[in-house]
Amino acid sequence: MLKNLAYTLPTVGRVVIGELVQEDGKRHRPQKNNHFSVTSQVKKNGAWVPHPVESKLASDKSKLRSIPIKVVFNEPNLSIRDSYAAFDNEGRQVCAGDGAIAKRLNEDGQFIEEHCPGSQYCSYGKRLHCKTLGRFVFEIALHDKPMELFILRSSGFNTIRALRSRLVAYRALFGSLVGLPLNLVMRAKSSKGSHQSTFYYLDIELQKDLVSSAKAVQEYRTHMADAGLNQDAFEEACVSLLEGNPVEELSEDSLELEELGLGQNGFVDPPLGGSGLDMPSMSEMELPPQTRGPGWLDDTEALQAAARADHHQARPLSEAVML
Repeated sequence: MLKNLAYTLPTVGRVVIGELVQEDGKRHRPQKNNHFSVTSQVKKNGAWVPHPVESKLASDKSKLRSIPIKVVFNEPNLSIRDSYAAFDNEGRQVCAGDGAIAKRLNEDGQFIEEHCPGSQYCSYGKRLHCKTLGRFVFEIALHDKPMELFILRSSGFNTIRALRSRLVAYRALFGSLVGLPLNLVMRAKSSKGSHQSTFYYLDIELQKDLVSSAKAVQEYRTHMADAGLNQDAFEEACVSLLEGNPVEELSEDSLELEELGLGQNGFVDPPLGGSGLDMPSMSEMELPPQTRGPGWLDDTEALQAAARADHHQARPLSEAVML
């Protein structure tokens, strides 16, 4: 096994709420949508090819604002992995930090430990537009192939905090996350940082009430044991695979990362409105309306109207450049 490589379980698709659009016929900018999209990892004619499971999730042609999911790990750190992340001009992640310690790539190609004050207070991070980067991996319930994972990447602090908090709390409450029926949903919020305007983030919720959820977990545990499946050994193996390198993203992933404002030219240009995005607790949607980037659905009523037109309960957008 190579020593300087983080081995992760392969993913078969992506969950996003936006896309790159051309601006002035030249630059591409992230644009938020008012619904989820589930894509494959293949591009055709400049656009991501939809994953076949998307048609199952939105079979009535309504906009997709809730996705039934299952996590495959009991350990929350394996399902959601987040850090401060900085990238160079070639799309390589060169620094990963947790707010205390950062591992930074030096000129010899080795990762060395440095103090990490967070992207807001780090001169190195400011120069490379370091920001929070979260990766959430899970199964989609209607995709009938076990262990085929989907990934949701987010640079939004509120989304990362909500997802991690839920997983940690549910693990403590139910004793297990595997077998717990969940939904990935959208929520709205206002804050002082948003100047009391509405911004959006992603969250997870239980599909059933507490007692029914607990029974579902217990039944799943029993089925696992009866089948001779060893969840603990599986998770230990996955932990050992991740220990080789502090960064997961490769330069080959830059096509996906640029939708978070980190791809290609985006590595050195502050995306979508400037310095507000460099703050880990802020997002573009937390800025005053006049500083928001193009493509943002600014009117909450428009989202609600779209939901009513689809005869669907509104599930608002996510925060930041949540893709």
